Amino acid sequence: MQISDYDLPSEDNIKEIVEELLNKTPDDNNNPFSYPISIAVAVDAAESNSEIFHTGSTYSYKGTIYLTINGQIINSEDYGDFYIYLDNIVAYTAGNSPLVASTTADGETHRIGFNGIKAEIDLEIDYEGGSLVLNPATPTFTPTEEGTVTYDNTAVPFSKVLPLTNNAKE
Repeated sequence: MQISDYDLPSEDNIKEIVEELLNKTPDDNNNPFSYPISIAVAVDAAESNSEIFHTGSTYSYKGTIYLTINGQIINSEDYGDFYIYLDNIVAYTAGNSPLVASTTADGETHRIGFNGIKAEIDLEIDYEGGSLVLNPATPTFTPTEEGTVTYDNTAVPFSKVLPLTNNAKE
């Protein structure tokens, strides 16, 4: 897998964000100032092996999954104690370019698309003592029931697919 495309803030956007963060401080009730961010990346897989599914699986896929990571840059103190908070991540495939998945050892393929599949992240990234600190140290991804999955031109709400995965809430 490799990241083939990304949409990050431009140099001018970064200057605007920093200026806004430096000029805005917590309000009178000590609520921090936050600046919304959204980062989009494309993750390409040439022919991914089955390890992402489970040991001994014959499943594989190839194609591009697009991810949009949503969050905020937060100024929590008057003198600029900045950190990044990531709220959620949304996965989707391009309209006419679903993943091509092989589900059997004989190579039979199926087309799988995602639209608006969302997971909550709840991750804080801070810079302390010369290094990045994650809180929690091991982030969790909690799938929501949002979005749809398309399997060979049949669309199904993700809420119907989620109970069939290892991520189902117990």
